[in-house]
Amino acid sequence: MKSKAIGSMVIPKGTAHEGEVKLFSWDAVQNCMNDRCPAYEECPYKKDDQGKCEVQLVYLKSLTSMIMRNFPEASEAKLFRIGMHLIPLYKQLSKLQIEELGVHRIVTVTDRGNRAMNPLYKEIREHIRLIESMWHSIGLQVSVGDVPESATEMMKSADTNYYDTYVLQKHREKENPIEEKSTPKVKKKLNRRRRPKQ
Repeated sequence: MKSKAIGSMVIPKGTAHEGEVKLFSWDAVQNCMNDRCPAYEECPYKKDDQGKCEVQLVYLKSLTSMIMRNFPEASEAKLFRIGMHLIPLYKQLSKLQIEELGVHRIVTVTDRGNRAMNPLYKEIREHIRLIESMWHSIGLQVSVGDVPESATEMMKSADTNYYDTYVLQKHREKENPIEEKSTPKVKKKLNRRRRPKQ
C-alpha cells in the first residue's frame, strides 16, 4: 500500500492493490495540546504544540495497518467506507479515551446532590457499539469472533458487557454443549433422565 501521511487533512491517501484501488480517508489529527491535554502527565510521546498528537497518530496508523493486513482483497467501495466512515469513528473514540484519562471520579454529583455516572463512559460505550455495527455494515465480519485480534482488544477495553455477553456464554456452551443448543423438549427429557430414582 502506498499512502500519504496519516493524520493530515488530505483526503486522497494513495493507492492499494498495486495501484488499482484508490484510498480515501478522513483521519485528520489536531496538534498536540501540550499541558492542556487531560493525558499530558501520562503521555509517553514528545509534547509539541507544533506537532500532531502522537497518541492519535499511532492509534490510527496501527488501526489502518491492521485493516489492510487482514482485508487485503477489500474492494474500492469497502475501502472508501472504511476510510470515510469507520476510521473517523475510531478517531473520535481515541479522543474520548484520552479525555477519560482526565476523569478522576466515575460517579459525579449533580447540583441537587444526586449521584450519577459520568456521561463520558456512556459515550465511549455507544461509540464502541456504533463501531461494531459499522464493521457489520461494511461487511468486514460475520460475528464478534471474526473481528481481528487488535479490534477485539479495543472492544474489550471499554465495553463493560463484553465479558458477560461473550466470554461467559462461550464458557457455558463448552461446559454444557447439549443443554445450550437443545430445544425445550430435549431439555425436558434430559432433566427426566437425571432425576434420582425414588
